[in-house]
Amino acid sequence: ISAIIWSFIDPRNVINIITSILIVACPCALALANPFTYGNTIRFFGRAKFYFKNTAGIEEMNVITDIVFDKTGTITTNEENKITVNGNFSFDELNVIYQVTKHSNHPLSIQITNFLSKQISGHQSSEIIFPDFQEILGKGILASNEQYKVKIGSSLLIPNAIVVENATIVYIEINNKFLGSFLFENKYRNGIQNELSILSEQYEIHLLTGDNEKEKENLIQFFPATENLHFNQLPKQKKSYVEDLQAKGKKVMMIGDGLNDAGALISANLGIVVSDNVYNFSPACDAILNANRLNQLNSYFTLAKSSKQTLKLSYWFSIFYNLTGLAFAVSGLLTPLIAAILMPLSSISIVILTSLKTNFNAKKILDINHV
Repeated sequence: ISAIIWSFIDPRNVINIITSILIVACPCALALANPFTYGNTIRFFGRAKFYFKNTAGIEEMNVITDIVFDKTGTITTNEENKITVNGNFSFDELNVIYQVTKHSNHPLSIQITNFLSKQISGHQSSEIIFPDFQEILGKGILASNEQYKVKIGSSLLIPNAIVVENATIVYIEINNKFLGSFLFENKYRNGIQNELSILSEQYEIHLLTGDNEKEKENLIQFFPATENLHFNQLPKQKKSYVEDLQAKGKKVMMIGDGLNDAGALISANLGIVVSDNVYNFSPACDAILNANRLNQLNSYFTLAKSSKQTLKLSYWFSIFYNLTGLAFAVSGLLTPLIAAILMPLSSISIVILTSLKTNFNAKKILDINHV
């Protein structure tokens, strides 16, 4: 249109005007706004021990309506729980259990490993190899070699176990003989009750756990909406629960810790693994959160929302920049040389704007200087 109009006004300027318009209309600044805004945000999340797979996770955080928590190893800690041993185990049997559980990343296995490492320290224990090792979701561990056949898990795995009702408990069977169990008293992570209270003001909070209802009275303090408390959940049930919420139009964040939550983590709009050691194996997920930072989850949401606002600001700035440049180019007041100078300046300005804004937000919201 500009070329047609200028062909009547001054045909000599047509080529320059067309060239200026093509240069100044380049959407480079618009294209850079998203990766620089969210990329810089991911960098600060990482410094705060929240590790995203890609920037899509931050975009998903801004549309979440429901947060689903696992219990064991997620809102409870793996390190400070009290363990009571029921049964008379020999040192060799304790060593066998230790050699099996140390290869598992299930929260209860980790607690047993930590507990037994202290029990057998100072004794001469031998490394035992189990070439046949299998973790069965929602049930426990099967491990065997030429000398031992070991089952460690729930009563679903060990039918002949002496079952203790309404307790978090792991049963032990070695060479087809039921030997006893490990009883757990849960300790919740520091600050989690206050954090859940804050989150419940903006999101619908749910709990899915494979444990029984022993802790229900305690958990009501954390999850006042008792209809969202679900116990004795198998991995498939957790996955179905998340999918049912999504079928109702909900955007779901699933926060779990291990293989039992793998299906739900994958199905959720945003799956987050809570880990005491981020270098351990984790199931497929969108992000890994250091367990000690779970009580800062609301701050992470706040930073994600502020990043979205920064992105919108960048878009408006880019659009204004381009429209202003186009107005001058169409008017014949912008030469191709000046347009070529302005184009990279617009990109640089977006990089500076997004960097300064995300830096300021991260330091203010996450107190990043003290992380």
